[in-house]
Amino acid sequence: MGRNTRSASSPDSPVISSTPAALELRDVSHGAILRGVSVSFAEDGLHVLRTGADAGSESLLRLLGLLERPEHGEVLLRGRPTRALDDATRAELRSRECGYVFAAPFL
Repeated sequence: MGRNTRSASSPDSPVISSTPAALELRDVSHGAILRGVSVSFAEDGLHVLRTGADAGSESLLRLLGLLERPEHGEVLLRGRPTRALDDATRAELRSRECGYVFAAPFL
């Protein structure tokens, strides 16, 4: 299953890719703030998440890092659903596939 993206050279022309996103949230809800979030991250590049206080960024990062499971929806890693994976498998995937930096001063 491909995803629809836009070409950087021509924003109006869609480009179809057969490669799944490296990391994707599909209709994810978690806690009181995150409701129906869908976003995908390409394999290459640096992605920055910048939000205001209490905007759900910490919850979003915990979901993306496979530290928590969403209450609704799915987190996909390289096109594979992660919801049903046991904790040991999620930890293994996290150690090999996920990396992010929290801006908390105590880390």
